Amino acid sequence: MNTRSKKGKLNQDVNDTGFIPVSKNIIHLVGLNAATIYAEFCNKKRYFQERGTLTEDKYFFCSASDLQESTGLSRSQQNKGFSILTEHKLLEKATAKNTRYFLLFDDENSIKTAIDKGKEIREKLKESNKLKVSDYFNRDERS
Repeated sequence: MNTRSKKGKLNQDVNDTGFIPVSKNIIHLVGLNAATIYAEFCNKKRYFQERGTLTEDKYFFCSASDLQESTGLSRSQQNKGFSILTEHKLLEKATAKNTRYFLLFDDENSIKTAIDKGKEIREKLKESNKLKVSDYFNRDERS
């Protein structure tokens, strides 16, 4: 088996085990845990939408144990993530009859705004992490 085939097989194996693609820009805006929840909820919403089981108001349900199994995040990590996502207007949470329901704001405007804000944070971080060659040489001379 050549390297390309092995790599393709490995990628397929990763995808088959429940891969969650997470936006780097969303990570920079809300943090890794909240971004992981958002990405997983995009998958869950699509799942419920395809089956016609979203509520009339476009909410879907997800238990703490189901989300923990899907993401590895504890209930407290989930709650913190929900707060962050709500603060950034990407998620709304409701509870009815001991069931957690979520409304995901995944319209083009909400996502574009979040991605643009995250991109700005990411670019600033990238810029601040740049090491100029002259800075590197100047440090060696001071030593």
